[in-house]
Amino acid sequence: MKKFDYSAPYLYKDKDNKKWCVRYSITYKGEKTEHIKEYGKIYFGKSLNRIKDLKTREREFKLLISMITLDLEDGIDKRKPELVLAYLDNEAKKAKKCSYDECFNLYMKLKGLINPIPKKVISANTIGSFFNNQFKPFLINNGLDNDLNLVNKSKILEFLNYYYLSDDLRKKWNNTTYNNRKGILHGFFSTLLDEEKIKTNPVDGIKNKPSVTTKRFEVFSKTERDLVFKWLEKNNRFMLAVAHMLYYAYIRESELGRLKIKDMDLKKNRIRIVADNAKGQRDNLPRVINMPDELKASLLSYIKGYEDKEDFYIFGKSYTPGQITIKNHWHQKGFDKCLEALRIEHPKLFKSKGLTLYAMKHSGVTDFVNDNADELTYNKVFMYVQAQCRHSNFSTTEKYLRSLEIDIVLQQYFKFS
Repeated sequence: MKKFDYSAPYLYKDKDNKKWCVRYSITYKGEKTEHIKEYGKIYFGKSLNRIKDLKTREREFKLLISMITLDLEDGIDKRKPELVLAYLDNEAKKAKKCSYDECFNLYMKLKGLINPIPKKVISANTIGSFFNNQFKPFLINNGLDNDLNLVNKSKILEFLNYYYLSDDLRKKWNNTTYNNRKGILHGFFSTLLDEEKIKTNPVDGIKNKPSVTTKRFEVFSKTERDLVFKWLEKNNRFMLAVAHMLYYAYIRESELGRLKIKDMDLKKNRIRIVADNAKGQRDNLPRVINMPDELKASLLSYIKGYEDKEDFYIFGKSYTPGQITIKNHWHQKGFDKCLEALRIEHPKLFKSKGLTLYAMKHSGVTDFVNDNADELTYNKVFMYVQAQCRHSNFSTTEKYLRSLEIDIVLQQYFKFS
């Protein structure tokens, strides 16, 4: 809006009370002062001098003075409608500013990450930390936090490369992390685009970094497996139950802390996993997996005395069944202690650095396939693994078996009949 200086408007009355007006002046920079007489037509569509009753006319003119004064204070010259329209358009743009805080809260609500269901707790924490500890400070430092419409592809690349190209190994992202963070940002801006908060997605057109070939999933040999189970049975009954759940039921680490005693059907040897507790059950339907006798015996020993506490988490905060679930990353520390002790006792074993607690799941699948290759048909082995792992399709199971370097060529490995 073009700015100007002005004099305060006042009411002028002629001696015959025929032509009253509001007088004031406007001076635009570099131009001559304009002396203005306003009779009311611009604001009311007619001259106020048509009002015969002088008290009523004076009241209306005082109202006109107030209206003119407010416009002048806001830099509005009603005689120039093109400037008024420009001003209103600018104000509308300001009103449509998309601040980071507003948009982030909207995104978290729409994605169910404010009060997340159990399986989204870790994602909610990860996404929240990424945005507020890394992306938000970047926006603030670049003056972009008040309007995300100002964020463009160049700025997104600047942000991503700050971490990807960093010389600080504590900050530096690898290709996988780069692609993951880029995906989170794309989803964030896509949501804002769908909600008509922004006009374009600034992450569009940014390419992923090349995928790094994943090393095969490590597995324990049967000798190593037996030594682990024996050590845990003697030193850590809690971790033994966890290791057995992974080895026999193929349950993911992130899901263990959400299981409750009521999810175990000890009569039918089954474990029920509801969609809210599981990763990848997009149809929102529960899954039932098999509980082998070895696992059942281990769990019965572990939950002894808690069998009737149906709403207790199996793996509670105090390393016993309890009302409060244990927090994230609780499992690896105790398992590492086991491996450290066994590596000292058996220096020729446990050589791989990739032997983690989760390797128990891979070991369980590998041992099941190898132990049953001569006894069952390919389809039965394959379908059992798919059901236990809760894979949505055959191709996922096939890819998983290949990552374990299990030979799944039918003619060489399994019977057809």
